[in-house]
Amino acid sequence: MFDHECRPLIAAYIDGLENNVIGRHFTASNQIDNIDLIQVNKSIASHPIEVIGAHLRAYMTDMKRIK
Repeated sequence: MFDHECRPLIAAYIDGLENNVIGRHFTASNQIDNIDLIQVNKSIASHPIEVIGAHLRAYMTDMKRIK
């Protein structure tokens, strides 16, 4: 579906949403404090799915590079 076709179909729905769901103003800055970034990365890495994934990837020692 193209954007120009989709917008009219969902406009009323989007307008009814609270801005904590969608609609916060976009800022051109994508800067983040290094301390915050380190904490986010640590939180992601310690998630149970990531812990299991790291464990499983450790077994994949015979993987070949895809060319």
